[in-house]
Amino acid sequence: MKLLAEQQNSIDELINQYHDLFVIYPDVQNIFDGLDWIVRRSKFGNFTPSMLITGGTGAGKTSLINHYVKHHFNDNEVLVTRVRPSFVETLIWAIDKLGIPYNTRSKRSEIGLQDYFINSVRKSKLKLLVIEEAQELFECASPKERQKIRDRLKMISDECRLPIVFIGIPTAKLILEDSQWDRRIMVKRELPYIQITSESSIAAYIDLLDDLEKHLPISVQPELSDMDIAMRLLSATKGMLGAIKELVGYALELALLSGKSVITNDEFILGFETINGPDVSNPFSTDIEKLLVPQVIEYEGFIIDPESGEIKFTKQIFKDIPLATLLG
Repeated sequence: MKLLAEQQNSIDELINQYHDLFVIYPDVQNIFDGLDWIVRRSKFGNFTPSMLITGGTGAGKTSLINHYVKHHFNDNEVLVTRVRPSFVETLIWAIDKLGIPYNTRSKRSEIGLQDYFINSVRKSKLKLLVIEEAQELFECASPKERQKIRDRLKMISDECRLPIVFIGIPTAKLILEDSQWDRRIMVKRELPYIQITSESSIAAYIDLLDDLEKHLPISVQPELSDMDIAMRLLSATKGMLGAIKELVGYALELALLSGKSVITNDEFILGFETINGPDVSNPFSTDIEKLLVPQVIEYEGFIIDPESGEIKFTKQIFKDIPLATLLG
């Protein structure tokens, strides 16, 4: 029993190490370059630029910002916040994260809370404010409420001379409804899903898989970069990097639990079925000539009614493309 427990702990440690890894590829490096610029630029003058990072669900935005923050700042230099149910609750949560004493029973006005947050930031060593799922600030708000929130954020940015990084799905672009924020957010970046559009896009995808495999404690046969497994993986995940990482991680776990020294297609077949259920067509057991690869045609979006200002949301759209057509 002790030996089994030790083996399980060893496997758990390997799985944990795998999930902690982060692969930098060209789209990510492009975002990192933008982050580098706004952080450095914020040291000079009175104007502090901000940044908007958008991408579909599962594109890897959270992993990206966590990796950047971990390798560029001390713990007390960055505040990463998720949006709470209201802007007021978001401010209270952020104040608490800064470690500044605050009486939660005190019924401060929204402006009072904003000022308290600004004063708290000034007393801190904060160099960057990151707002994840930023679209949630605006999606359920009326046009008037959306503008009020944007005005509050302008005040925070100006008074604290603090760059703000807004991260979210494409509807986070609602902040750009305000022309002033469109100017303030000087760096706008998108983290796309993996799409095959040219030979260079195939090469970039294969390089990404190569880097991912280098971090695995055991090998994959065939290699992840083998065109057969690479296309099956792309089909299974719709090009979402988060899903690719999860599926490879589960195949690794299954192999380790079985005492194998390599990951094979069998682990991917079982892993896909466990995650998606037996009734979903399994790309890892499909005849390669019949393989369909979903490619994103349109990301989540929105349309603003020009008269009422109300928002109509649009969904992601994928198109199943035969592998032969995809590869030309």
